[in-house]
Amino acid sequence: MGFIYQTTFDLRSEDASQVRIGKSIGESLAYLKAFLPGESGFIDARAMMSMVQNDRVHIVFESNWNDWESLETHLKKSLFAEQKILPQFELDVKPMDLTTAIYEEVG
Repeated sequence: MGFIYQTTFDLRSEDASQVRIGKSIGESLAYLKAFLPGESGFIDARAMMSMVQNDRVHIVFESNWNDWESLETHLKKSLFAEQKILPQFELDVKPMDLTTAIYEEVG
């Protein structure tokens, strides 16, 4: 079974335009994809941005891994940690509710 490492945060809807206008999510994903393919066990990465709900936009980064050992080794290197992702945005806004989670694929 595979593993998914996920980092999420929210932006106020009025600040979300900076993501689209400035450093885009796509550019940040390209930054990650430049580093991740060399990692043992790496499968894929993606970024998502929700539609505005409750005056917030939810941002999600995910990377997929073949096995736990590969993900664990990667996390020790901190290449996908939020402190590496968020500076790529170069935003003048502060992300809210920053969280990370690890999921095991079950089906």
